[in-house]
Amino acid sequence: MALGESVLTLSNSGDDFMGSIYVSIKKEEDTEFNDLFNAQVNVPKDGSVLVKCELFAPRGSGNYQMLIRDQYNRIIDGPRPIVVAPNENYELEAVSQLTVGNYYMTPDNVTATIDIKNVGTGEYVGPIYYRFIEGSANRFSGSTQVMKFAPGETKTINFATAFEGQPYTE
Repeated sequence: MALGESVLTLSNSGDDFMGSIYVSIKKEEDTEFNDLFNAQVNVPKDGSVLVKCELFAPRGSGNYQMLIRDQYNRIIDGPRPIVVAPNENYELEAVSQLTVGNYYMTPDNVTATIDIKNVGTGEYVGPIYYRFIEGSANRFSGSTQVMKFAPGETKTINFATAFEGQPYTE
């Protein structure tokens, strides 16, 4: 669900600020925030800037907290409470085979690609989680950034991650 286009007003009463800002969100009971948006900004001392962004509600209903932070995890604003109403009418489906990079990938750069389609009637907003396993061992896992899938929309997902553990060899 789109929260819509937003305009953030960043005011600065300290020294000149040039760097990254992040809009981050987490479920109330979670300990870590996930980034929804980031931008490079330059805010002069005693000045302000407007930053346009499109924000999306996270997957899953419930109580959340949202904040704005800098690249050093210093909180600029928040956390502020947000309540997300249920919308579970999406259904994500793989519509292509998983294609793994090439046979000569280095362990610190494993890549794969797959096409995912929302075949449901509701919008999906959230990360795409992935896990590559060998037998019963979890070899590497992770997630994409927060993505938006409208009903009927297909996107190509490119995964790139470091291999954890020992590479499999015969």
